[in-house]
Amino acid sequence: MRGKSEAPAALRLFLDSVGLPEIICIDNSKEQTSAAWDAICREFGIKVRLTEAYKEWQNYAENAVMLAKFLTFRIMEAMNVPVFLYDHALEYAAQFSNKSYHPTYRLEGRTPYEMVHGNTPDISAIMEFTFYELVFYIINVPGNFPLPKRRIGRWLGPSKQISSDLVYKIRTKSGNVLTTSAVFPVTAVDRDLPGIREKIADFNQQIAGIIPAGSMNTLAQNFGLESSTAKAHVQTLEEGKHCARSSVPVPAQASQPHSRKVASVVN
Repeated sequence: MRGKSEAPAALRLFLDSVGLPEIICIDNSKEQTSAAWDAICREFGIKVRLTEAYKEWQNYAENAVMLAKFLTFRIMEAMNVPVFLYDHALEYAAQFSNKSYHPTYRLEGRTPYEMVHGNTPDISAIMEFTFYELVFYIINVPGNFPLPKRRIGRWLGPSKQISSDLVYKIRTKSGNVLTTSAVFPVTAVDRDLPGIREKIADFNQQIAGIIPAGSMNTLAQNFGLESSTAKAHVQTLEEGKHCARSSVPVPAQASQPHSRKVASVVN
């Protein structure tokens, strides 16, 4: 959403892409108590339940949002991700959380994805690479021989616009984001090759020049970072020093499918 006024449209998109919940738990915000929001709930027969003022814990979705923001910050901090790519990091963090095991009684040992959709999630797409990892991607340009087809890029997670699950978003040297399934890891052997080292150094230099100055200050405001942490992160980004990989915890194996109908809670 670009603004709170688009909340009804976001709700309809959620219903189209995920399904109809039995109950929606909301606070007393204007966008969630508007006539347009109420009309959608009445149209699809969705019960609306309000939380008490200043008691966000009554809405379980608040904890999920907090966890997604926490994971987003940890990923961006570990991989020195530019702040203007936070939406890609947040999308990846949400997918990671939804398809991971949580020791929560209400989930009955299942992942959030399984409780809503009823089937075991496939985590291949989110576990093949680390977010913002250096990768190779292939471009097919007719008549390009003998120029190399491999290019250096940064992995931004699975693409949700393509039907196949193993299609990824890649940030290119120019700063653009493209989608492709022809993605391969940059191995330790590759990094020892002089030609690849030069390409990586050139890529990092080009990307560093695209990062807006002071971009991490926005991240500090959005995620509650201390100003000293933000300043240190800005300095690191301006120098173009990017981490190669980061160890992200692997989610536990998903459990067996479950067909029980549950109520989705959104905020």
